[in-house]
Amino acid sequence: MIALQVARRDLLEMSRDGRLRWAVGVLLLLLAVSVWVGWTRSTQAAALRRAATDVQHEAWLEKGAMHPHMAAHYGMFLFKPVPPLAAVDRGIDDYVGSFVFLEAHKQNLFAGRPAADASPGARFGELTAATALQILVPLVIVLLTFSTFAGEREQGTLRQALATGVRGWELVLGKTVAVALLLACVLLPAALLGAGLALADASEVREEVGRAAALALVYLAYFTIWGAVGLWVSARAGTSRQALAGLLAFWFATCLLAPRLGADLAGFVHPAPLATAFDADIEEDFARMIPFPQRVEAVTKRLVSEYGVAGPEALPVSPIGFALSEGEAESSHIYRRHLDALFDIYERQEQVGRIVGLLAPALALQHVSNALSGTDLAHHRRFAAAAEAYRLDLVQPLNRAIAVNDEIAQRPGDETFYAGYLRGRDLWAELPRFEYVRPPLAWAASYTWTSTATLLLWLTAATAGLLASVRRLHV
Repeated sequence: MIALQVARRDLLEMSRDGRLRWAVGVLLLLLAVSVWVGWTRSTQAAALRRAATDVQHEAWLEKGAMHPHMAAHYGMFLFKPVPPLAAVDRGIDDYVGSFVFLEAHKQNLFAGRPAADASPGARFGELTAATALQILVPLVIVLLTFSTFAGEREQGTLRQALATGVRGWELVLGKTVAVALLLACVLLPAALLGAGLALADASEVREEVGRAAALALVYLAYFTIWGAVGLWVSARAGTSRQALAGLLAFWFATCLLAPRLGADLAGFVHPAPLATAFDADIEEDFARMIPFPQRVEAVTKRLVSEYGVAGPEALPVSPIGFALSEGEAESSHIYRRHLDALFDIYERQEQVGRIVGLLAPALALQHVSNALSGTDLAHHRRFAAAAEAYRLDLVQPLNRAIAVNDEIAQRPGDETFYAGYLRGRDLWAELPRFEYVRPPLAWAASYTWTSTATLLLWLTAATAGLLASVRRLHV
């Protein structure tokens, strides 16, 4: 087949090009190192968080006898598990935090954000597997494709090939196969290494294999887009220098410039509130809550009426516990409303990025890659909601333990409140241990349909442009 002969000839010429050999070799080295470093970092972080979770649970059980409300303020730290594919794409995990402190009356924000302690240039100086795949691989594809047609046109070999009866589509197919085979020699070993390392410690292998396979397909589509664009530009450009200049400009604009401009535009169109303003709005809502003494008084009157007793002294339960429970539910609602509004702003910012992704496939790929790796905003928001639900599961049973004890008549703040009722390990062990199950692949994919459609649109347009150039191939 003529296309295979073209592919064999192009592979031979590429293998003789010392610059390409260096570029491909460096890319392979960088991919291997970035995958290994990413895996080492993610496995160490996962092990540390699992160990910290066990230590926290044991400390909760062994904290000794204390008042249930004091135990609610004693609280505990909750650590977000590390998804296996974070070894490939850490997404936003370095920016949103890895642990949160759970306590009564307050929904704390996540802490442990490495990006907060890094220098402004650290993000660009740190190489990850995702960075190499999204930025460096397209650059190598540019180097592989810019002279495929334009270079032969300058040398006169393109005219000779067409004069011998070789059809345009055979040339395109052969050159596509040559580029694909050369890239496969680099990407396939890196992909196998990354998948093997990432899935080695996965608890749900079937789920993670599905995510890894979907991730591989998405990156394959992205590389195909770049290959088609490179061949199309080379087929249309007058000289190889023009093709290289155009492709490098496109690479710089879509891989480096667009993500930065997209983030700035998203922040401008949908600005997030400052931390001080965010806290002030929450405190303003808290100020509207019923003061605790009045809440206890209202609850006492209601309970006296419900139980049909003569007065508070005859109640078989403690109004304090009921008041604490109601106040906890109300404060949780306030926090949830404000945090939901904040997350909604972040999601609208992501939507702006998806719109910009129509002009830059790298942005669309980043969104899909983050989602499939389990390191995007949707996964973090889901975990934050699970953490808040667990906080209530931790605090409200302690309030109920106070409510069913009829010896507690004082309100928090009185000297005898904390000393009058002590509980120990029997109560602490009754409270459930936090267990988090990551959402399935279908859930993650449902958040990526816009970006996936963008990649498919780019793939269709690039392929159509390349096929159209075959019919108008000039010498």
